[in-house]
Amino acid sequence: MFAILGLAAGSWQGTDLRAISAARNTFGFSVATHSTIRMRSKLWATLARDAIRFIEKYQKKDTGEIFHELSQSAGLINWFKDYPYAYGHTDVSAMYLVAFRNLYRASGDIDFVRSSWDSIKAAYRYLVTRVDPSDGLVTIPAGGWGGDETVSQQVAKDVYLESVWVAGAEALKGLANLVGDRELAGDAHGRAEKARASLAAKIWNTRRDFFFYGFNGKGELLTQELSQPNWGTWMGVFDEEKSDLALDNMAHARWEADWGTRSVSSGDPLYIGDSYGHGSVWPLGTGIQALAFYSHHRPLAAFPLWHTLVEQSFLNSLGHVPEVSRATFIASSTSACLSRSGPRASSLRRYCVAYSAWSPTRTALSSTGRRTCRPVGPVSRSRICKSGAPRWPSK
Repeated sequence: MFAILGLAAGSWQGTDLRAISAARNTFGFSVATHSTIRMRSKLWATLARDAIRFIEKYQKKDTGEIFHELSQSAGLINWFKDYPYAYGHTDVSAMYLVAFRNLYRASGDIDFVRSSWDSIKAAYRYLVTRVDPSDGLVTIPAGGWGGDETVSQQVAKDVYLESVWVAGAEALKGLANLVGDRELAGDAHGRAEKARASLAAKIWNTRRDFFFYGFNGKGELLTQELSQPNWGTWMGVFDEEKSDLALDNMAHARWEADWGTRSVSSGDPLYIGDSYGHGSVWPLGTGIQALAFYSHHRPLAAFPLWHTLVEQSFLNSLGHVPEVSRATFIASSTSACLSRSGPRASSLRRYCVAYSAWSPTRTALSSTGRRTCRPVGPVSRSRICKSGAPRWPSK
């Protein structure tokens, strides 16, 4: 959920534009974890190091929290004190730990990990201060967000946040072992396992074989179903049985438009196809869904999702994937249909390319097994693609 709003921030913040560009991608996992192509891995590792140095600069000094959003005008206003957006997402601090783990896997740069160890520990300790000791799950502070910014009530715990918390704690365990801090590694492992058990016990819906959304500030269960369990499915947070059942549920037309995964299924009473986050199609979520399918050996379900990201990289400026689209239809150049163009999906697309190139299942990617939304003629002449239509009209 991390974004820096505009490369112009470099001129106001006195930072390197390359660092900002890389920072926009760091939490999108654009570091190729499996070092698919040696030269590309070195390039991404360099960009990721620049990004992390930039992120460390604005890490909250008193708590260790990682910022979510930095305005391009931050050098002209008191962004961090007068506006509530900089540190609004608790999940970003957990993703920071995962990003470090991925960077080490891609580069083997243990010296960089050591040089950032104080920052890494500070981010982890911030998350620990947010842990509910009764179940080991991380809580969202009042006014903050986890996985959804549009819920009408204060959420205290949600399935996405708890998934990245488990993944982040596991990442910290691995990093701590690398630098020889066995005590911290043991602490992180214990916290990850406790949170993992609570996720399975408290947020799994046995009747529907899917995950509840989470809990509100009063401790009441939020039974809404969103697509966000795909993060935990991809990162190995859930056991195989629950992951397979959840993926079976989501490999269905109610979850998938021809151009990506809906944030809420079309059969849900709260589904709104043209909303920001309650039914719309997010390329970021689509990419995560593809990775979840790939990681559980379902290439025929994953490939159409990945392919839509490639196609959408030609909708606007080349390579720039929209942040969010309507789930009812998509138009190639209508601002009402494409809410905002953002870097998150673009970075996810790059990761999908790296992942699919590495994956042992790549030989099965030549057949999609379903219709996809694809241009017939030049994309600039494409108009509307209605849900269920096999192709875009060329005029």
